[in-house]
Amino acid sequence: MQDPAIADELARVRALAKGLHIDRTPALVVGDIVIAHLVDMASLQRLLADARSKRAGSRAGQHL
Repeated sequence: MQDPAIADELARVRALAKGLHIDRTPALVVGDIVIAHLVDMASLQRLLADARSKRAGSRAGQHL
């Protein structure tokens, strides 16, 4: 890890994780939810579907 670009990127990712209160892996961000633990496939699919529907709902009144 002597490449400064790699060290800079790792520092950026660590700062982002700290800001999201992520201190372990695996960790995922789905919509506005931080999941800092292992999650089963059915739960992950449900979280993704909920986030997608919230996102679609928030754009319902907008014109593209």
